[in-house]
Amino acid sequence: MKILKKHVWFLIVVLLLPGVAPAGEIVDGIYRKKNFEGSRDRRYSVFLPEGSGAGVALPLVVVLHGCSQTHRDIMKVTRFNELAEAEKFIVVYPFVTSYDGLRNTNCWGYWIEDEIQEGSGEAADIAAIIMEVQDAYAIDPSRIHITGLSSGGAMATAVMVAYSEIIASGSPAAGIAYGETECAVKGVCFNFNLFKPSTWLYWWSPKFESTEETVQDMVTEMGADKRLVPLMVLHSTSDSKVDVTAARNNAEAWATLFQVDMSNPVASEVGETEGVTWQHHRYGSYGDGSAIETHFADGPGHAWVGGAQGDYAEPDGPDWAAIAWEFFKTHPMIVQ
Repeated sequence: MKILKKHVWFLIVVLLLPGVAPAGEIVDGIYRKKNFEGSRDRRYSVFLPEGSGAGVALPLVVVLHGCSQTHRDIMKVTRFNELAEAEKFIVVYPFVTSYDGLRNTNCWGYWIEDEIQEGSGEAADIAAIIMEVQDAYAIDPSRIHITGLSSGGAMATAVMVAYSEIIASGSPAAGIAYGETECAVKGVCFNFNLFKPSTWLYWWSPKFESTEETVQDMVTEMGADKRLVPLMVLHSTSDSKVDVTAARNNAEAWATLFQVDMSNPVASEVGETEGVTWQHHRYGSYGDGSAIETHFADGPGHAWVGGAQGDYAEPDGPDWAAIAWEFFKTHPMIVQ
């Protein structure tokens, strides 16, 4: 049974600050483990914009924290609540809460098979939390989107694959392709990133990098529910923890699986925000939008870009939350 503890954030101080949207309401929840393998009790927080109780079904954005963070940390550094208040959507922030095995603090288990498959572990718990939020609030089922940072970005990709039937679109940040091993993160296994095919004999030669294994893993997991979930990858070209190759591999695997031409972008844009240059490319088509997009920032490290100050955050640069939301807005689910 769900336990909710309400924190109504009227925050008069915030209302006095110019250019800051009025705060809505944050509701803390406790998700109770279900009867599938690897399910656990987990904490989460929901942000409700003002007026969300009016009976109008709103979009839902799922935001997953990275390693060494909590759900409240990612809430702060992304500033999704301010955006949700202005644009009127609901945000849920699941917290990994507890886990077994050897992990860095609060990492999602993106490299563990049982955690990234439908019907088991963390991916299944995240899907169940989404359903719990749907039961509690008016959510538009065609506009459920997911994002996350680092291990949260990798887990966002896993949920997009394992639960393609409920996720309209997704935007992993500083993440990793589906089914990659923990060695894809620099310093975990070696002092470099090792992507699939994970044969250590080939580590010195990029020509052996291939997304074929990733594509096959996605095909196997999606099964009969296989559908194109529009993807936008957010990454820094200077990320020294998760090389930008991870983002490119993720996009290329998606493109291979769903036959999206990435040799010729349908649109490209370059710019500079607060001293940070960036490149934004769009590929293929999905409804009125594109099937795959990449947004690469030059300069920031392994962090969420363009939000608030904090751990694993780079406030200067393009606003990744706003960029992800613009993508989500134009990518409601299309039943194929």
